[in-house]
Amino acid sequence: MALTIWFRSGMQLLAHLLENIFDVGGVMSLAISNDARYIAMISSSNNEFIIWDWTSEDDTALFRKELDANPQTFLAFNPENSCELVSNSLHEVIFYYFDDEELTVHMPDLPEKDFNRSIGNFSQTAFKPGSSEALTGSKDGSVCVFDSEGKENPAHKFVLKLVKLIDEPITVMTNFDELVVVGSKDGVVRFYDSQLCVKNWYGTFDSGCVESISFAVRDKNNEMLDGIVKGIPAQATLSAEPFAVADFTISTEQSIVCHVPAQTKQSGETSSRA
Repeated sequence: MALTIWFRSGMQLLAHLLENIFDVGGVMSLAISNDARYIAMISSSNNEFIIWDWTSEDDTALFRKELDANPQTFLAFNPENSCELVSNSLHEVIFYYFDDEELTVHMPDLPEKDFNRSIGNFSQTAFKPGSSEALTGSKDGSVCVFDSEGKENPAHKFVLKLVKLIDEPITVMTNFDELVVVGSKDGVVRFYDSQLCVKNWYGTFDSGCVESISFAVRDKNNEMLDGIVKGIPAQATLSAEPFAVADFTISTEQSIVCHVPAQTKQSGETSSRA
């Protein structure tokens, strides 16, 4: 098996590398860091975590670690720290941190007795912007909050609390700037602030369970977002920051792709489907 990287504009072949990365089997989960330097994946054959600096001329993996855990179906980098990652299975969450010398792999205990309720049925995990916390969504609509506050190594996270967000199963967890973005089985995309207070939602897609959410790449220094904000009418007499995000696309379990322009004034109002 080999890994091929394509340039997102025009689908130009950017690189073809890492021939025969696994002896048997393929990829269970894969992620690329926000700075496009590191590529990490977990093998579907032996549940091995592998990470490369693909910008280096040496295609030897930086670190390899066979995981003593259930198959990890989700893997993501911390958008604010390319040396920190997280993966999860249905009942486990694993945190990773590496430097020039070593890789740390840590799977926190899930003390159900401390919360008087079951913890698990996880879907995806996202790092909380501007903090040391990570949020793992679950099938009961809750998020499990992990933190490494006071720990020298950010991989050494522990369960901090459980927060009930919605009544529907959470299927997607991701970020946009300082916001936490949640997709759910009812087809709704919700945006939360750092306190996990809902800021906005889009929910008239009528397309089924949300399977993925992707945001358009934008230059934070350009005037695109300023123009969008100025075009949004005031929705209340109270002073508040206007809500605006970049264009985003969702895919659903019904094999439907919905595009939501940033100028959408109400949930799903101008979305297009393919």
